[in-house]
Amino acid sequence: MWPPVPPIDFPFDVQKVGNKIETEFQIIDNSHRLLALNLNYLFEENDQITRKRAWGLSGGSGIWQDSPEKSSIPVGNAMRLYAGKWLPDKKLQPAPLAIKLNISRIDNNSIKPLIQKEISTHEIGLSSFGANHLEKQLLVFPLEIGRYKLSVEVLSTSPEFNQTPITFEITFPHGGK
Repeated sequence: MWPPVPPIDFPFDVQKVGNKIETEFQIIDNSHRLLALNLNYLFEENDQITRKRAWGLSGGSGIWQDSPEKSSIPVGNAMRLYAGKWLPDKKLQPAPLAIKLNISRIDNNSIKPLIQKEISTHEIGLSSFGANHLEKQLLVFPLEIGRYKLSVEVLSTSPEFNQTPITFEITFPHGGK
């Protein structure tokens, strides 16, 4: 199906400034209401060396920090659940990585910018982890049914990323996160 429908996972080469992901995607139903953009640090399942490397690069398990923005979001609004951010483990020094994120809505061949944000991913802790990946939830927001364009560009990076594959994911947030 083109454009694809979330969840979508893209390999993301973050080793060089200027590297970019550009794609279109679509939302075809409102059952999820919210979309999440994640950065995933991959490692070999059952390989403690690659897992430890990914853990250190990512900044480790996140601690939820409420944001002052939260009080300005009406109670009952789905976005209120997500105001704030995951802070990295203070004992770890995550590898610096900054990205520029743009999402636009495509309507009748016109493009309307919706989200334009620069994100220092090293300031965000992990929101989840699995058998072969560590996940950073970068942004959660509502999107209506429609067609969208996504651009993610590396603004600054670190040489430490040369041994850890990274993916960028358009998906739905986990319950409670």
